[in-house]
Amino acid sequence: MTFDRDKAHKDVSISADGKVFMNISDVPSSSRLHKYKGTLCSKGICYPGRYYYAIKLDIKVIKPLDKSNLVYELGIARESAIGKHLVVEGYKFAWSMIGAHHVDCDAICLHIAHNNHLLYHEVLTKNGTRSTMERVFGFLLDTEFGQWKVFDQKLEKEICVVEFVDCSEFLYPVVAGYNPNYVEVTATFMDE
Repeated sequence: MTFDRDKAHKDVSISADGKVFMNISDVPSSSRLHKYKGTLCSKGICYPGRYYYAIKLDIKVIKPLDKSNLVYELGIARESAIGKHLVVEGYKFAWSMIGAHHVDCDAICLHIAHNNHLLYHEVLTKNGTRSTMERVFGFLLDTEFGQWKVFDQKLEKEICVVEFVDCSEFLYPVVAGYNPNYVEVTATFMDE
């Protein structure tokens, strides 16, 4: 799998081989996404089948975030749901996990929610200068059962199962990164 360089938002960059996403500026293009600060995969996933992919996520805090600032989003969505909003989470035909500064924890936390119901919460790293996190997330989309499973690949542990994923049309893995003045985000597709 590769990220789509041509559709990536102007404030992010994609490596020449399409494997690495970073939340820093790149060369602008008129065909790029304008609201969604990320990109989608160059190829969609369709019914029938089971599709597994893994993304290594690196986070480095440059300076502490305030309020509930977004850090990243990893997810799957129909192409029609991508680009209309800052995030795909919470919109029809989109499922994702968000990393954001969580005021209650004063940390960068992972949140997986669906239909306004929190499915999973975990502290990823402190909200302090030079705090870092490296993690490989695995994703399994089972189009026949309508499930999107999220794994911690290193621990070989299932983190969460999102049910009732509508796989009747192509779904695209998505990635977005936010607040580059505060946090560096790098997402890399891992070789299978």
